[in-house]
Amino acid sequence: MQVRRKRNSIKKNFSWNLLGSVIFAATQWLLIIALTRLGSVEMVGYYSLGLAITSPIILFTNLQLRVLQATAKEDEYQFQDLVATRNVTNVIFFTLLIIYLSIGNYDKYIFFIVLITGLIKVTESFSELTYGLFHQQERLELIAKSTILRGCSILFTVVILLILKLDLVYILFSIVLVNVMIFIFYDNKNLHLFNRKYVAHYSKNIYKIIITALPLGLSLLLVSLNNNLPKIFVEKILNTEQLGFFASITYLVYIGSTLINSIGNALLPRMAKSIENRAYTSFKKQLYFLVILSFVVGSVILIISYLFGEELLTIIYGNQFRAYKDLLVLIMLYGLLNYISRSMIVGLNSLKNFKVQPYLGVIWLIVLLFSLARLLPEYGLNGAGLSLIIYAFSRIVTIFIVLAVTFRKIKEGER
Repeated sequence: MQVRRKRNSIKKNFSWNLLGSVIFAATQWLLIIALTRLGSVEMVGYYSLGLAITSPIILFTNLQLRVLQATAKEDEYQFQDLVATRNVTNVIFFTLLIIYLSIGNYDKYIFFIVLITGLIKVTESFSELTYGLFHQQERLELIAKSTILRGCSILFTVVILLILKLDLVYILFSIVLVNVMIFIFYDNKNLHLFNRKYVAHYSKNIYKIIITALPLGLSLLLVSLNNNLPKIFVEKILNTEQLGFFASITYLVYIGSTLINSIGNALLPRMAKSIENRAYTSFKKQLYFLVILSFVVGSVILIISYLFGEELLTIIYGNQFRAYKDLLVLIMLYGLLNYISRSMIVGLNSLKNFKVQPYLGVIWLIVLLFSLARLLPEYGLNGAGLSLIIYAFSRIVTIFIVLAVTFRKIKEGER
């Protein structure tokens, strides 16, 4: 029998989600700084390459089950079926990853780096599935506490191992162990609050879930490819050290994304309910708020980067980054456009228009590939930054068109 509990207010969910996201983003940022300061820029490059290769595959196989849960009606999907689905998709993930590495002509060291990064992603996926339940129940403080605990634990562990001068392979293994312990001793234990257990139930419902969520997975695969292809191109066309510089600077975009994602996550269930209840004015106000906030946050970060870019890069990463101010400004302009498109995607998800998103992703991928092929060889890292700007602008234009058409069809369908 289902246990019904009082849901948090939007204000409380936003506050907790923002706190958790800010602290987690800070720990991940400090992790990059620690790798740069206590390790090397090349170490950042190897780590970033591992993430760039594994992220698109795991985001595809994860099928955005968290979004599926958060926007679903009560008990539309059984949690045990979702656990079974996650187990199946994780097997698919490792199969695809090993196939890619086998034909990718990478040396043995990169092979192990990528493989261990894949383990990190799998262990994260266990917690992510519990987050979907907490999100659906509008108990985002449980997610926030988990991410804070995980981020701080990973940062502390990595810094200690860097001081001890251990290799990146051992550092990544430590992250796997931290993820497993957080899942077992925190996320899994909180499932009892909703009368759930992390137990798999294998049935034909797995097929139904996969078919329903496949457009979401394909969409995120394409988005992740768009985000990570520049890093893979930089490593292939330039070198691992240049990838270290590029990845360190692009990570700064994550600062603004933290705020946008926090508010978007808090509003997503309510925006979906507004559409179900035909409260269209409320839906539009929430969406406009997200878009305007994205523009303001992105503009502030862009202005600061333009005025104080050299000083900021020197303080954060060291003197060797001082010459990359132009790249910083380009990346922050991309960030501004990216924040706006992210907020619009929240609106599209709340309308449950999942099937169109893979087609949008294909358009964005073509735009990005063409831009990278033309600009990266000629302009180096700045060419990669320009490619991201063109890509983000194409996202805004196409999402706006689909969002407007979908919203109009929903309203007309009620007449």
